[in-house]
Amino acid sequence: MLPWTREVFFRDVCAGLVSGFIFYLGLKSAFGGPLLIFACLLPLYLVGLAYGSRHAVRAAYASTFVSIVLLGPENCLPFVLFVLMPSCFFLRQLLQWRGNEHAPSWYPALRALAKLSVLTTIIFAGMGLIADANDQHFQTIIARSLPDDLNGMDPEAVLSLQHLLAEESFLIFALLGWMWVILLYGIAVLTNGFLNKHSLALRPSLALSPGGLPASLLVLLFICAVPALLSQGNTRFLGQMMALQMLLPYFLSGLALMHALSRARAIPRRRLWISSFYIALIFTGWPAVIVVGAGLYVQLAEILDRPKKIG
Repeated sequence: MLPWTREVFFRDVCAGLVSGFIFYLGLKSAFGGPLLIFACLLPLYLVGLAYGSRHAVRAAYASTFVSIVLLGPENCLPFVLFVLMPSCFFLRQLLQWRGNEHAPSWYPALRALAKLSVLTTIIFAGMGLIADANDQHFQTIIARSLPDDLNGMDPEAVLSLQHLLAEESFLIFALLGWMWVILLYGIAVLTNGFLNKHSLALRPSLALSPGGLPASLLVLLFICAVPALLSQGNTRFLGQMMALQMLLPYFLSGLALMHALSRARAIPRRRLWISSFYIALIFTGWPAVIVVGAGLYVQLAEILDRPKKIG
């Protein structure tokens, strides 16, 4: 990390001001809003991955100040809760290292993603509890978002579709959580790759390796699965959503295992097979069950093998 100077402070503050202004443009623009909202993360990731997570936190403070001035405290809260806080937390995990400064042993990127996934789960669960306290369940909000008259469809068909959305709404929120975590990781990989080309990145690579997930994650998954299977109503919904969100690290571990095995065994036309697998994963979804199962298998194998290594 760079020593504190006026130049360093000015650079971090400028990055935060740019980030907050981009977020403001994203909310106010009619076209390209989501793209601008995602782009507001780039200044934070640039200073964080190049100089350290504390610089990203300093930039986040400046970004919060700009968003409060331009949008007001109420409109600024989602930006802080869903964008700035997870980003700074993720950068802090990615830039942890052990050993000496000249040959650091970096904190595994998969573990950082696991912690980010847990944080996302906590945020979503908190939102669900607040909505439940105000008698505004997520299931009802999703069902009411569908208009009663949908392109002239039969009213009974619309009611059936609303009921289906209410029953499966936990999948929608879990998918949003997955996409958000993967998006933050994707931006980090792209930014770190850009910095590496210019010899500015602190960490040489953010690649995932299979395994290494904490055993506590399996305990949290079990805790979330209990209300998902045994409870009813909003408690069951929260349990299902949290349990699915907890499966994301295992999904990523399974993908890393698939890539590692394909490289180790020198599978012919490896890229073609992997591309076909991803196409099937996107359009059918069922391969995700196999990938998650592979990730769970890797962790269980590590847990069972650990006593042998100790002995």
